[in-house]
Amino acid sequence: MEFEFEGRSIAAEAGDSTLDALLKSGENIEHGCKAGACQACLLRSVAGTAPSSSTESLDDAIVGLGGFLACRATAGSVERIIRFDDSEVPQFPARVVSRQNLSDSVFELRLVTEVCGRPGQFIRLLKSDDLSRCYSLAEVNGSEVALHIRLVPGGLVSTFLGDVKPGQTLRLRGPFGKCMYRASANPRPLLLIATGTGLAPVYGVLGSALAQGHQGPIHLYHGAESSDGLYFREQLSELSRKASSLSYTPCADHPTAEGDRSGSPLDAALHDLPDLEAFQVYLCGHPAMVRSGQKRCFLAGANLEDIFADPFENQA
Repeated sequence: MEFEFEGRSIAAEAGDSTLDALLKSGENIEHGCKAGACQACLLRSVAGTAPSSSTESLDDAIVGLGGFLACRATAGSVERIIRFDDSEVPQFPARVVSRQNLSDSVFELRLVTEVCGRPGQFIRLLKSDDLSRCYSLAEVNGSEVALHIRLVPGGLVSTFLGDVKPGQTLRLRGPFGKCMYRASANPRPLLLIATGTGLAPVYGVLGSALAQGHQGPIHLYHGAESSDGLYFREQLSELSRKASSLSYTPCADHPTAEGDRSGSPLDAALHDLPDLEAFQVYLCGHPAMVRSGQKRCFLAGANLEDIFADPFENQA
C-alpha cells in the first residue's frame, strides 16, 4: 500500500494511519494526541477524498480547503497529500485582559481578540511557531473570550500562560471544532457531561443555550477526582437557581462536599436519565470517559449524530 506525500512515495502497512505511515517513513509531521483531539496533525488532500472520520471535528472552512487529520485517516485512503499551510488557518493576536484562579490547579484567562469562534469551540494558543496547545472557548462576549487552563507543574505552555500579565499579547489560531450549541436543538433536552477542564466547552454550550432561550431541560454533570477540583461550583449553582430548566450535579471520585455525588458524572447521568431518546449529548473531558460515554449514550437511545464529543488529552 502506498500514497504520495509532497511528491514522495510513502509505503504503509495494513492498519497504519496516515500519520503512522508518515512517521515510520521519517517524515517530520507535527502531532500530539493521535486521537483527533489536538488537531496538530492537520494535513491537506490534493487528490482523493479524506474519510469522514478524519474531518468530522474540523471547521467547515478547513475541510473545504482539503484539510483532514492524519491520525484519523487510514493510510492510503487519501492518494496525494501535502502539508496544510498554516497561513491559511486564521491566526489572531490576543491581548491578555485578566488572569483569575478558579481553583488550586485551574485558572481563567480572558483575552481580547478578533477570533470569530463560538462558545464551546477551541483555539490553538501558540507559545512559539512550533509549540501550541488547544483550549476551549468557555465564553465569547464580543471580542473578549475566556479560557479555562489547567496548570500542569513543569508544563511548557500552561506554566507560561500562568505567568502572563494583563496587556501582554499572545497569538492564537482557530477556531476549530464543532462542540457548540445549535438553536435547532430547542426545545429538545440537553445532557452535558464533563470532567476537569472539559467543563469549559460544556459551559460555553450551556451559556449559549440559556442566552438563546432554550426551552427544554438541561442536565449538567461535572466530575473531578475530589470535591476541591469542582471549580465554578458557585457559578453553576447560581445559574441552576435562576434557570428552572437547568439541573447541576457535581460528582467526585472522593467527595468531601455535602451534596456531591460519588463516582463518575457519566455513571450518575445514565443512572438518572436511562432513556436518552431525543436528547442532544455533549461529552467533554478525559478521553476514556468520552469514549465510554459515546457508546453508552448511544446504547441509551441517543442518536450518534446528536452526540458531540471533545476529548481532552493531557497537554502541559
